[in-house]
Amino acid sequence: MTETYFKTLTEADMFKFNGVIINVTKGTVLTNIIEDISLSYSNNSKSIKSLTASFSIDDTSLITTGDIIEIKAVHKLKEIVILKGKAELQERKLNNSLIHNLQVIVYDEIKDLFSKTVSKDTFAFDNWVYYKNNENNSLLFNIIKELGITVDNVVFEDIRDSQTRLIKIPFMVFTKGNKWIDELETVIDCIKGRMYIDNNNKVVIKGGLYNPEENIICHFNQTNILNSVTQKYSYAKYNGIRKTFDSYSYLENQPCFNLAQKIEVEAGTTPENQNKIMSIKYITDVITQYNLTKATGYYFNELSEKVDVNLIEGTHYDFVSFINSGAQVKFYNPYASKLYIENFEIKGVPVVKYEDNESVVKNTDVETEEQENFPTVNKNKYIQEMQFATEIAEYEYREDCLDGIELSFKSLFCPFVMIGDLIDVVIDDISTPARITNISHTISKTKGFSSEITAVKIDTSVQTFKYNTIESLKSNGEYIETINNLQDQIENIEAPPIDEELLNKLNAKGFIQETQPTATAEGDVWYQPSSKIFKVWKNGTWQTAMEDDIMPALKSSIMAQTGVFRIGSNDTEAGIFFQFDEDTNNPVFGRTDPTNIARIVINKDAGVIIQNANNKLAFNVKNPLKPAEITSQLLMGVTNPEDTKHQGTIFQIGEENTGTYIKLTDGKLKQEVAGTDLANFVDDIGKGKFEINANTQVNGVLEVYSNNKGLISYDGTTQANSTKRIVIKGGEILFQEKG
Repeated sequence: MTETYFKTLTEADMFKFNGVIINVTKGTVLTNIIEDISLSYSNNSKSIKSLTASFSIDDTSLITTGDIIEIKAVHKLKEIVILKGKAELQERKLNNSLIHNLQVIVYDEIKDLFSKTVSKDTFAFDNWVYYKNNENNSLLFNIIKELGITVDNVVFEDIRDSQTRLIKIPFMVFTKGNKWIDELETVIDCIKGRMYIDNNNKVVIKGGLYNPEENIICHFNQTNILNSVTQKYSYAKYNGIRKTFDSYSYLENQPCFNLAQKIEVEAGTTPENQNKIMSIKYITDVITQYNLTKATGYYFNELSEKVDVNLIEGTHYDFVSFINSGAQVKFYNPYASKLYIENFEIKGVPVVKYEDNESVVKNTDVETEEQENFPTVNKNKYIQEMQFATEIAEYEYREDCLDGIELSFKSLFCPFVMIGDLIDVVIDDISTPARITNISHTISKTKGFSSEITAVKIDTSVQTFKYNTIESLKSNGEYIETINNLQDQIENIEAPPIDEELLNKLNAKGFIQETQPTATAEGDVWYQPSSKIFKVWKNGTWQTAMEDDIMPALKSSIMAQTGVFRIGSNDTEAGIFFQFDEDTNNPVFGRTDPTNIARIVINKDAGVIIQNANNKLAFNVKNPLKPAEITSQLLMGVTNPEDTKHQGTIFQIGEENTGTYIKLTDGKLKQEVAGTDLANFVDDIGKGKFEINANTQVNGVLEVYSNNKGLISYDGTTQANSTKRIVIKGGEILFQEKG
């Protein structure tokens, strides 16, 4: 179905469609059994849209979980497949009249893609995002193949920017264990694109940086809009966009590895008996165009003459692995005396990262840093060039820094229109292009066939921006660990078994994003940058976090994502403060300020304090318990250095709640291991307060003197519930029974 056919439809045609529902797995037609079907797109991804259908059915034997369901819309001679996917049974109700009602959801095939992971570290150099004339060197093409999708079943288009330039990514690594769908979503997000399954059951991937006026998919007016159009006004949240990114550069071909000293290989070492593997690390984390250029050694023959050797693969060495990020090699020695490996040179082209480049697009009236009101945005690892970063910054500026109008209306059934498509709306005094942000469909025997559309008006006026760019000269050859971050996450903290609530806090993950996170666990923390509100996942819902709900280390890590360095002072101290950017106009400098993430300060008592979330080092500060006394303090790995319980502490490593720590207070040393106070343990032994059990051994003779001391053994668990006992005392053994 196309717009040409759509234009011929009238409101009466809403009731002339037929919905055909088939259980492909069971080979049964469900058309006359299902009354109403609702179709909508999932919100779990901004760029990858999965269509779902929900309906109810009375006969529970007709569908089982995993059945393939096909839903079609038929009008006259035109037929369109709206959705084909797997069914999941959701909820079944049975009333007193024994009438069954089974709720069913059908998902399209995109859901099946979420389980495939990267099997090994894979590198990509100078890849197009997608270029039809060079598919094998295109990221989207190769990721689609890794997801197991037949490329003939995918509709690609060349990915270009708004100036029609093809987009290329200089360098990328796919890390073992990452989900391929996450990699795909990150690529599509960086090109402001979208992915969905169309009515021909093909996967469609589109870019989003073209001029919007050139790609109008459908025109809506009074002939196909079924009710009034609602206009909802929105206002700019920010006055600029800062895109921070890392760029990569290829250096000249050069030696990237050679031996720092000779390697000795014992005589008679062969592939069969060599167990030693040597690891090779290049001068940067990744090189390309690499090869072994010099491999030499020597040995001394039976006449003690030096014999030079050019090493031969398979005879003198074998690569266990030889990849862009390093190599592993085994060396052999076929000679009768030691072999000395003198050179093992690998040449290649090093890849160097330049960190924290910036492209800023902002209102023309923003002059100073204090006037900036920019959103906090994580780096997208696929944005690596200034021109591309500026293009994305302009796109996001139009989305977030301009007033907007949202249009919503009900229309004739139009399943060929997708989220992200550009449409034209003309009715009354409205005449504008708009981008669809949501669409749903109703297929009903009683209500007819219709669609509900929400779209954002496209501002076609010429915008004037102010630009700033910063190209970093800070190079870094070690970056593999950080480039893999698809989004900022806080690692789980491992802790010994303690109370469940504290364990949840220690194991909590932090999410920094605007939309509600999924796949959460009890105690996880969500920080929403726009509202600056922390929420915690409790009992299956997101709840506003209280101060004690979040471990200081996790909260500090989250706040650090939007932290700023400030130098300032108050009446008692001055120093460098790393603060959570809560109020840029009224920064507070002080020890107890909750916005502090870390600080280095000097106070008027000549004290020096270095502190972050879990550690504190203080020299020559006042003792809170004895203000006239000057002391020093070292706290390492504690939950909260500002907790009042540490006021009398001079030195502590570890937290009491974990059961293992060392603590020195004024005149007292306390040490616990696995929850046991060692001082009390030793004291109890000295007083004879210890347990004798099956593991206790007596070496020699146990002697007991005095007629009022001895041993008594009872047959019960207590003296009160025992009926018999044996008494060894005063040189006698007595057998006694109650009564």
